Amino acid sequence: MLKAALATLLCLGLLSACDDTDSSARPERGSPPSLVQDLAWAPVVLADRCPPVHQRLSFPPAGKLPHGAILVRLCNGRSTPSLGEGYRYDVPEDVLSSDVDSLIDQVNRLEPPPPPPSGQRVYCADDGGTAINLWFAYPDGTAAAVSWRPFGCRLLQVGPDRAVEGGRDLLAAFGHALATQRQESHAIPSSPRPPHCSSEPQPRSPLGYQDLGDLSHVRLCASLDHLWREADVPARLVGRINHEIAGGQRGHGCVGHGAVSLSAMTRNGDHVVFFGTRHCGWTLPVMPDTGEPWPSWRPSKSLARALDRLPLRQP
Repeated sequence: MLKAALATLLCLGLLSACDDTDSSARPERGSPPSLVQDLAWAPVVLADRCPPVHQRLSFPPAGKLPHGAILVRLCNGRSTPSLGEGYRYDVPEDVLSSDVDSLIDQVNRLEPPPPPPSGQRVYCADDGGTAINLWFAYPDGTAAAVSWRPFGCRLLQVGPDRAVEGGRDLLAAFGHALATQRQESHAIPSSPRPPHCSSEPQPRSPLGYQDLGDLSHVRLCASLDHLWREADVPARLVGRINHEIAGGQRGHGCVGHGAVSLSAMTRNGDHVVFFGTRHCGWTLPVMPDTGEPWPSWRPSKSLARALDRLPLRQP
């Protein structure tokens, strides 16, 4: 519905991109449109997909977002050079199109970190990661982006020379707003993807478990004798997992990134991974840079036994 409305705006000439006599505003066939050079395409492009990771960011003027954006899309940004292509998040397929101005107000209220005392320097953590970009599209064909780096100094870039604190809170606000929109629209992904097991780090949603909704498909993954084995978790057990996560006890002990995991898809199409053991507990999906140990869910003894009895097979 949103993409259709945007396409209608385009062809009415409001975004001046449907005039057959003017091809300068359209990308060449076979090449992705540039959201910087071809901003008239930005709303339609962002309603459908993220721009390429290497797309140059178009920051808002003076680091302040104007009101009136029609949608926000969460996308992967660039990774630190040490990671090469780097880790990629499994970003939501849907966009936030309701109450966008509230998110804009939150961005515009953020302030830079306080300057260091005279004669001292600021040192950031020497870690790496992948940036998380929020793209805002406007009905006049323009687009602007802000970029949070959950590594280093953990700052949100809102301009070429302006970085502010509060990126994690902004991501949390986006997740809460998207969860509310999903509940109200009851939208279901058109092509849900099955979960899979892999020895490589799996892309996971950058949103916290409290905003992801119930699981729909779960696969148990285990490494036995350096070979991966897997088992599909039956729907009745998936229902029990959802019930226990919603009302279960939380903890931080005895859970590690071992050779056993639950790879799952939510009903909204988000990919999540639970690490841990069936008897000790599973780490719950959390947003990046929590600053705390990951919370865990400890399954009941009967559910743990049921997971133990699942027949494993080689993928």
